[in-house]
Amino acid sequence: MLETGDIEKIIKNGRAYIRLTGKAKNRLQRDYGLFGWQKQSWDGKWRLVVFDIEEKRKYLRNKLRSKLKELGFGKLQRSIYISPYDLVEDIYEWLKAENLLGDVLVLTAKHELMGQAEELAQKIWQIDKLEEKYSTLEQDIRLAKKEKKPEKILELKNHYLEFLKIDPHLPFDLLPGNWVGERVKKLVAKL
Repeated sequence: MLETGDIEKIIKNGRAYIRLTGKAKNRLQRDYGLFGWQKQSWDGKWRLVVFDIEEKRKYLRNKLRSKLKELGFGKLQRSIYISPYDLVEDIYEWLKAENLLGDVLVLTAKHELMGQAEELAQKIWQIDKLEEKYSTLEQDIRLAKKEKKPEKILELKNHYLEFLKIDPHLPFDLLPGNWVGERVKKLVAKL
């Protein structure tokens, strides 16, 4: 990390310390505008992460799966994850930091001969189940608003924030028309 400039040595009150540099802080903490991504047209390409990590490094395999899910990737097969977003640079940095570069392939593939992209998204991310959950939340919010129950509204707003963690925020091109998740977002914003 010293070589890459991510940490630096400093002397403070006669003692040596190391600290993260501004460069490292920027790399470690990034904000991704998932809602902004959704509004962009999908480029018709999938980003695939394919891996074969030996059993004795199972903890790293599980850590990789968790990271991919956190980034909104969906499981195509046991060791193949897929995303419509170009996160190759971020995945590369993470793989490098975890010493997994030789065990993982990151590929970009054009959507061809795979059926309808929307059907693939449905299969991988179970969009219909997410849509049902959002619909229920939408009804609950409207009812709480109508009945003027501020405590319930606050509870439902927090519930919505939890939904944002499980929603892969796919481009609208891959979602059903009049996406209920977008309606709920606007409803919550008005609250």
